[in-house]
Formats: sequence, C-alpha cells, structure tokens
Amino acid sequence: MIGLALITIMMIFVVLRIFKISGRVENKIYHLFTIGIALMIMIAFLINSYGISGMIPIKGIAVHFYLMEVLQCFQCQLQLVWSYQLVNL
Repeated sequence: MIGLALITIMMIFVVLRIFKISGRVENKIYHLFTIGIALMIMIAFLINSYGISGMIPIKGIAVHFYLMEVLQCFQCQLQLVWSYQLVNL
C-alpha cells in the first residue's frame, strides 16, 4: 500500500511539474504540446493502474484502441509543432 501511494504521488508530482513548466512557455503551440504530453502520461498511468487493480481488462480491445489513439494524438501534436516551426522560419 505504501508503494502504491508513493508511485501515485510521484506521478502526480511529475504531471504537476510539467503543467508548471507549460505555464512558463511563451509559445502557445509548445504550451499545448506539453499539456498533451502530461495528459498522455497521466492517462497511461490510470489505464495501467486500473488494469493492475482489475477494474478494466489488461488485454483486449479497450487497451488496443486506447494505445492507437495515444499514438495518433502524439503524431498530430508532432505534426502541429513541426508545421508551426516551418511557417516561422
């Protein structure tokens, strides 16, 4: 139980730290990118912790589609940042 609390606190600390860094970024695109990364980390943590605790199935369609959505979201964020950098060269 102590290990679970420690890992959860560490994940919350990491995500809050990313949010804090995101608040200091002046570029709106980078701000949205860092927020997206923090949310992906938190959602992945929640999916894994729910799977380990037995609240959702570890194997199956739900996890597969979730992982595909995360990869597509990450790809869209990278394309957005890349196109923004090309426009501002």
